[in-house]
Amino acid sequence: MSSSNKTRIGIIGANPERGWASTAHIPVLKTLPNYEITALSSRTKEDAEKLKDAFGVPYVHDSVSGLVENPEVDLVLVAVRVPQHYELVSQAAKAGKNIFSEWPLGRNLKEAEELVVLAKETNIKGYIG
Repeated sequence: MSSSNKTRIGIIGANPERGWASTAHIPVLKTLPNYEITALSSRTKEDAEKLKDAFGVPYVHDSVSGLVENPEVDLVLVAVRVPQHYELVSQAAKAGKNIFSEWPLGRNLKEAEELVVLAKETNIKGYIG
């Protein structure tokens, strides 16, 4: 956690125009005193720049690996379609980041169980919204 005792959040799946991250997560997180959005990721450099302009966060990444490896991120929020949850949550856990994943955690029980085991093995905290 940062020296200001705020949980620094990186969001995978932010879009400057639509989606859960931009319409729900980001507005709410900006009002909560114990959280700070420090990074967002997008699929392209162009979209990443749009995110920086739209939300004014310190870091934007055009790759998931850039976000999960960012030392200024304590918790990764996964706000993408369910088929991508397993891979993205796995990447964040392997990078040692705590995770908040939109519901459901995986496409099926097998994926969810594997992600729970991975969270225990990597000693991270996981939350499902």
